[in-house]
Amino acid sequence: MAYGDTHPQGAHRACVAPSMSSTAEVSRQVAQCVDIARGAADESARIAQSFAHLAAATERIAGVVALINDIANQTNLLALNAAIAAPRNCEAAARDRQHAVADAAPATRNIIRLNAERERLAPAGSMPGVAAQPQREARGSEEDVEQSSAWERAD
Repeated sequence: MAYGDTHPQGAHRACVAPSMSSTAEVSRQVAQCVDIARGAADESARIAQSFAHLAAATERIAGVVALINDIANQTNLLALNAAIAAPRNCEAAARDRQHAVADAAPATRNIIRLNAERERLAPAGSMPGVAAQPQREARGSEEDVEQSSAWERAD
């Protein structure tokens, strides 16, 4: 028998020795748990920081979307205004053209009269090539005057 087996103090040592090794094991496990907890806390902090960055990015995106909506609304308003103004502008341009043609009609008639006078004085065959162009232009002007007169009657 060993000394520790019979001696009460030895029995205590025999009991303490296994308990010391289990205390060391418990300490090691506690330290491992602490490391795991610290890792989890660090990971939680990183996740929280990621969420904060996502929240900031979401706010910036929302601002951009709001700006795009404002631009789209402005564009729709401009398109609507253009659609309303276009018929008015076309009507005004048509009236302006009618007035311009009507204002030019007396001068066009005068040119036609002068061209007829020139034709009387120098017939088309007497000066080849010279009289042909003014005659074609005069015929086109006559058609414009006739159309202008029709528009004036329509007004």
